[in-house]
Amino acid sequence: MKSALLWTLFFILSALVFAGGIGFTLGFQKAAEFLSGYVIEKTLSIDNLFVFILIFTYFKIPPKEQKKLLSYGIIGAIILRGLCIAGGVYLIHTFAWMLYVFGSFLAFSGLKMFLAHKSQSHSPEKPTAFLLFLEKHIPVPKSVFALLAIELSDVIFAFDSIPAILAITDDVFIVFTSNIFAILGLRSLYTVSSQLVSKFPFLNYGVALILVFVGLKMLCAHFYNISTAVSLGVIVSIIGLTFLVGLKKHNHLKSKI
Repeated sequence: MKSALLWTLFFILSALVFAGGIGFTLGFQKAAEFLSGYVIEKTLSIDNLFVFILIFTYFKIPPKEQKKLLSYGIIGAIILRGLCIAGGVYLIHTFAWMLYVFGSFLAFSGLKMFLAHKSQSHSPEKPTAFLLFLEKHIPVPKSVFALLAIELSDVIFAFDSIPAILAITDDVFIVFTSNIFAILGLRSLYTVSSQLVSKFPFLNYGVALILVFVGLKMLCAHFYNISTAVSLGVIVSIIGLTFLVGLKKHNHLKSKI
C-alpha cells in the first residue's frame, strides 16, 4: 500500500511538472486545458477501477496476476484511446454538429448515472452474457476473460471520457497527453483504490455531475463560452466536495462501530 501511494504521488507530480512545461512553452491556456483534461480523465479512471475490482473478484484472479493483467490493460488502453481521440477530433472538425451529439450524450450519461440507485454498489457482479458464453464454451484460463472484460470496459468508458475532454479542447496533443498521464498511474492507483473503496461512496455522484457539466459546456459552446479556468475550478470543486463528503460519512460510520 505504501509503495502504491508513493507511485501514485509520483505519477501525479509528473503530470503537474508536465503541465508546468506546457505552461512555460505553450502558455497558461494550454496548461489549464491539460490540467482540466487530466483531472477529468483521472476522476473517470478511478470510477473505472471499481469495475476492474468487480471483474477480478468475479473471475477470482489472484493479486499477483492482477498486476500483470493491469499492465496489459494499460497498453491496450493507450492504443484504444489514441484511436478514439483521433476519431473524435476528426468528427468535431468535420461535422460541427457533433458537438451537440457528444454534449447530449455526456449530459444524458451523467444524469442517468446520478439517478441510478444501484450505481453505488461495489459488490461482485456477473459480466456480460457474451463473456459468460465464452467462459463456458472456450477452455482458456480465466485471466484471458478478465483481460478481455477490462479491454471491453475501457472501450465503453472511452465513449464518456473522450467526449468529456473534447469539451475542454480539441488540441490532439493536449487530449492525448492528458489521457496518457491519467492512464500511466492506473496500476498503482488500482492498489490504492481497492484498499480505500469504502471511503468514496459518493464518487459516482461526482463523476455524474462532471459529465453533466462538460455536456452542458459542449451544448452551449456556440452561444456562451465557459473558460478553461472556470471549467477547471468547477471540476476540481466537484471532486473535492465528493471526497470530503465521502470521508465525513466514512468517519461518522466508523465512530459508531
